[in-house]
Amino acid sequence: MIVYESGNLAFDGSLSSFDVTGNSISISTTTVGGIKKIASSDTVNASTFTISSISGGYSIQSKSGYFIGRTTNSNGITVSSSPIANTISYSNSTLTIGGSGEGSSKKLLYNANSGQLKFRYMTGGEAIELYKKTTVGGQDVEVEITSISATWVGSAYHPGEVASINDFTVKGNYSGGQVDLTEDLSVTSDIFTYEDAPSGGYNGTKTLSVSYAKEGCKTLTTTVDVSVNREIWVNAGVTFGTSEFSEQVAGGTAGNRTVVKDGVTLSATNAYLYNETYLSLNTYKSGEEYATDGVITSSELPAPLADYISYTLGGNKKPSIEPTIEYKEKSGVWTTDPDFVYDDYYYFRISYSGTFTGYVNFASIGCTYKTLECSVTNLTNFVMLEDTNGQCDYKTDTAIEIFEGMSSEEKAAFMDPGAGYCITQARARFNAWLKAKGKTVVYQNNDYVITNSKQFGILDLTNKEGIISLSTVIIISAILLTAVSSFVIIKKRKEK
Repeated sequence: MIVYESGNLAFDGSLSSFDVTGNSISISTTTVGGIKKIASSDTVNASTFTISSISGGYSIQSKSGYFIGRTTNSNGITVSSSPIANTISYSNSTLTIGGSGEGSSKKLLYNANSGQLKFRYMTGGEAIELYKKTTVGGQDVEVEITSISATWVGSAYHPGEVASINDFTVKGNYSGGQVDLTEDLSVTSDIFTYEDAPSGGYNGTKTLSVSYAKEGCKTLTTTVDVSVNREIWVNAGVTFGTSEFSEQVAGGTAGNRTVVKDGVTLSATNAYLYNETYLSLNTYKSGEEYATDGVITSSELPAPLADYISYTLGGNKKPSIEPTIEYKEKSGVWTTDPDFVYDDYYYFRISYSGTFTGYVNFASIGCTYKTLECSVTNLTNFVMLEDTNGQCDYKTDTAIEIFEGMSSEEKAAFMDPGAGYCITQARARFNAWLKAKGKTVVYQNNDYVITNSKQFGILDLTNKEGIISLSTVIIISAILLTAVSSFVIIKKRKEK
């Protein structure tokens, strides 16, 4: 059936004259198992069309025996007793039925304008859909789905989260093709843990099961790989754009230029303002191509970079090569291959080398950098980001700084024994780090504060990560056993 879904109308295939107002019947659709259906009836069955593959395209024959199409470059319907070629295609789930020959620009649509209200080949009408009749022994049946396919369309999960079926698109596979499934779906997912995500903020892979379980039918299942990442602290950043360039970069002659925003300075050599808009590196001819010795360098950033810098180029003639982008630590050398997880890069610079066609006009330059926002989220992420031996030695002071900068409410949320998975894991590790430094968290004056631990001469049984060593337990047990034995001997001698 040829259907205009928004109007609940189907093209009437029982007609002998087709290009007339009201050439449709009323229908209603229902969705069963993710599949839209039109219930069979004498009226519905009489309004169908048969589509067949022919030379040059497809023929469309009405139930009344006529072939339709469009072969002239005007709105209307060509009707014949012989097959007429049509083009039929789907793109991004959109159906297109077109005419042929001189009528190839005309598409079969629904004209919903007042006084028209008809299916016809035209331009600018409403989209239509095709419904295929499925019968067994003359009775309507649902399509038999034999398997399912699922695609993950969500973003990386983090420890403490659970996957949602809304993060997947699922299709049912049957003998004639695929159908989108939106009901009777589920995903098997426990809470994601830190073991699911690699140390250091890299993506890990976890396999989940997606199931389609329609009542009265067997359950169909497929597996899908998803990404899990240990979330890194909240980032800040700065972006220089044409407003900063036009206000701060003066003159059309190449020279040293600076632009300042949010405490960050860009220093450009051999640069100028182009077209009162762009920060441009001066280019000069080298044969039939151009070159530049201009460089854009940042001042020290407020915090280490969290990712690669971004930039956009403007103007009509852009460079035919990519720039060289380098990064540097406070005390280090420039590198083009940074590791933003473990290293702290406070500087970046942009330059071009070699010859190229085009002009170097920057419309924007942006960067993101890590922040020490004092919050439960940042403290949790910072403490649990990596599983590196000895990290207590170089991360505890920063963790304390974040904790002490938190509000009383944030501290209470972090210390709450009933907090969720991530906070519970982070708090245990944080307390172990403090213990290794001779410190502890205490509650006083309606707030949590960090103070030096009280020493009672009791041996500390735990390591820096809060794990009791087996060898320590054995040694302490032996000491206690010896003490008890000695007490028994002394006691008995005294009684004698």
